[in-house]
Amino acid sequence: MNTTINQDIKRKVLFNPDGERDALKLTFIGADTNNLLQLAKTKYPIMRKLYETQMFQNWLPQRISMVEDKVQYYDVMNNYERRFLDKLLSFLIFLDSIQTNHLATMLQYVTEPVLTACLAEQARFEALHSYSYTYMLESIVTPSELDDIIYQWKDDEIMLTRNKFIAEQYEEFYSNPTKDGFLKLLFSNYLLESIYFYSGFVGVHLLGRKGIMLGVDEIITLIQKDELLHISIFQQLIKIFKDENPDVYEKNKHIFVPMMKTAVEQEIAFGQHITDNQILGTNNKKIEQYIKWLSNKRMSTLSAVVGDSDIIPLYPDITENPMKWTEKYDENGFANNNFFENNVTDYEQGDSLSWD
Repeated sequence: MNTTINQDIKRKVLFNPDGERDALKLTFIGADTNNLLQLAKTKYPIMRKLYETQMFQNWLPQRISMVEDKVQYYDVMNNYERRFLDKLLSFLIFLDSIQTNHLATMLQYVTEPVLTACLAEQARFEALHSYSYTYMLESIVTPSELDDIIYQWKDDEIMLTRNKFIAEQYEEFYSNPTKDGFLKLLFSNYLLESIYFYSGFVGVHLLGRKGIMLGVDEIITLIQKDELLHISIFQQLIKIFKDENPDVYEKNKHIFVPMMKTAVEQEIAFGQHITDNQILGTNNKKIEQYIKWLSNKRMSTLSAVVGDSDIIPLYPDITENPMKWTEKYDENGFANNNFFENNVTDYEQGDSLSWD
């Protein structure tokens, strides 16, 4: 095991025919790889499984009709609901666009073949997600409105500050690539996939429960299903880093708590900002409780996967999901029922929802 503390990480050499031929000797980062994606022999079979699962989990947004959504956007949704959806899609387009480019850059430091393939496939999905948000807007609004919506994050102080924060976490590593920084980079990705934008997902699902914007809701549900797989990927990557670099991990794992707290605070503020306490079925208090409950769940799962009992939930007073209906969109919900065979009558109608 390599236990060197804060060792600088070099970008891998693209053409390296004399690199290590034995895939079992290649590590997550810092190995002398020949860049051959030889996946038949690996120390990490679970990552090959995650790679294959991504390939099978394939979809195209064009298969989902947006005809009714376009009518409902203008004729059924109120101003608060349109504002919410516009800001959410603006944020998501930026977030998945930067994630696509970031993963491509991150791969320049990854030297194990299966991990390389898995992250490359994830980058493809992030690009698909960005395209899907564009497809939704192209199908719903006029070209001039689309351009205004896409760049709302630049003029919205809360969204701009948040996007800047996320980008800075990535740039910090690329400006000084060390093993310490790589662990922080991995956890930043985990937070992005597991905490960020979930309050927005809830808002879209609430529109679906009212029987409106069902095309948008279906696409967001497909994207959320992908994100759950990406959560698993980064849980495993943190475990692999810990196993290969135990001293570096132990030295730096204290960053998990403040980073998670920051992510939770930002997601609560973002969710409350875009819903503006005006989306039927949720409110500011529920958003706060939901994100804290979600954080507890993410920390508990990470603790189990990584094998570190020091990773504990940060909000012990939040013991139940305040919006239990969202569980149909989590790992168990997707596994136990085919959501996409449901029809409009399976959604709760608006008159059965309340602010409570």
